[in-house]
Order: sequence, then structure tokens, then C-alpha cells
Amino acid sequence: MNGYYLAPDMVAQILGILMDYIAVVCTNEMLQKPSICTDLRGLQISFNLQALSSWWRDQPGQGKAQLLTLTQAARLLTMPKSTVEDIQLICDQARALNVSRLQRLLHMYRDPEGNPIPASILQAGLEQRWLHEQRRVEEPPPLMLQPKPPGLTVSYTAKDIKLEDLVVPSFLRVPFLVKV
Repeated sequence: MNGYYLAPDMVAQILGILMDYIAVVCTNEMLQKPSICTDLRGLQISFNLQALSSWWRDQPGQGKAQLLTLTQAARLLTMPKSTVEDIQLICDQARALNVSRLQRLLHMYRDPEGNPIPASILQAGLEQRWLHEQRRVEEPPPLMLQPKPPGLTVSYTAKDIKLEDLVVPSFLRVPFLVKV
């Protein structure tokens, strides 16, 4: 984007909006499609997120807050889920996901043999987090994530552009512009 002479703060805002959109769409896909809720898909998503995060880390002024929900959802799929303690550990580590999202992902999860998590383990593991979240919030949050409205702030900064650097494409057919 630097080739288009965009200000660095504008590039940072655009990348932040793009990462937020990626996280919302991918997390919603995980919440809707049971075929994604497996160990293998969790590993694939985690690998892709690591590559995306390493690229994003090199960009100026960027954090990883937008990808936190997606990262925790992918990590949830790869963690062991055979005991109540495992489910409670998942609940403690996945703070970016509310209880309804946790419950949905864990309910749709299938182990490599295709077996779901037993309902008794799932209910006992989520009970403490459910009670804690109900005390904090009167109305439960929606299951699906909503993208934040893009709040771009445009600041004008004059750039030093030399006339020697300007290139007029030949397809414009403006013969009266001659580079001296």
C-alpha cells in the first residue's frame, strides 16, 4: 500500500479492519459448520494464524487483538477434552469466547473417531463459567460475531513528491505532457 502513497496510519487502520473482518468471518464459520470443529481443522487454522500473525507482526503499529477470538477458538479445538477438568481449563483459557460460543464449539466438536464430547462432561465443565457470566451480564450476547463498523480517520499529510518520480502511462495518450 506504500506504493499508493497512503499514510502509514491509514495503512494500519485498513489492516486492522481487514484483520477484524477475517477473525469475525472465520469464527462465525467455525460456529456454523460442524465439519470445521475437529482436531485436524484446529491445527490447520492455528498454523494459518501463525503465518498471518508473523506477517502482521512486521507491519507497523499492529497488535493481535483482532485475532484473539479466532486464535482461542482454534486452540480450543486442539486441546484435550476428555474430562471435566479439561473443559474447565478450556473455559479459563478461552476468555475471548463467551459461554454460548464455547458451548456451541464444544457441542459440535468431534474427536478423530467421530465421537462427540459426552454431555455430562460438557455440562459440568461449563457450569462454573456459565454462572460467572450470568452474574455479570443481564442479557446474553449473540452467538455470532458482528464486524465492527469501520471507523477510518483520514489525516492529511503533505508528501514530498518530485516531478521526476511521476510516471504518465502511455495508454493515457497525452502527447502534450513531455518528460524533460
